[in-house]
Amino acid sequence: MVFVPEYRFDAPRTTLEPIAGTRVDASDPVGSCLTSLIDPFLNEPATLRSAIGPRLMRNFTELAATRLIAELQTLQPGKQPSSERVFRQLNGYICEHLRDHYLSPKAIADANFVSLRYAQAVFQQRGTTMNAWIRERRLTRVREDLADPRFQHLSVSDVASSWGFVNASAFSRAFQHIFGETPSQWRKREHYFDPTVPSL
Repeated sequence: MVFVPEYRFDAPRTTLEPIAGTRVDASDPVGSCLTSLIDPFLNEPATLRSAIGPRLMRNFTELAATRLIAELQTLQPGKQPSSERVFRQLNGYICEHLRDHYLSPKAIADANFVSLRYAQAVFQQRGTTMNAWIRERRLTRVREDLADPRFQHLSVSDVASSWGFVNASAFSRAFQHIFGETPSQWRKREHYFDPTVPSL
């Protein structure tokens, strides 16, 4: 069984309900690829706890998310309202510019040739705001980097700053609110095997 966090889909929770608990058929191309990737590690759990473990798990969940998105599209053929297209366009722009410290709702709307009011309404229809959506995407990227051995030489504040967080205290509070632990606690738990990883 593979658990895919909902943030991997970059889509509102309500649109994901039809695929919750979906069984992926190993006979289809993506399902077969996923199975062939995971099977070799079932008897080698130590590999998943090694330095390359976080990267492997991200690859597994990304592929699983791709298969589930395809499943969702088959369940909802032709359902692509105008606001959904705009949402995907705006979200794509956000994901490409998350590191930009000056990323803002107005900048996003202007770059995509839609009014700020309409852009905000598109996100409000999905139970969130543009600022909250940006913040959650950034927090997710920071969380991934804190678990990545490639960035273990960077402090938590440096990693956060690289994803657009300019206020360390506000970032730490937001991280704990979303994930239930501080950034340092998360990093320490993920890098329990390496005492050289900085926490601040």
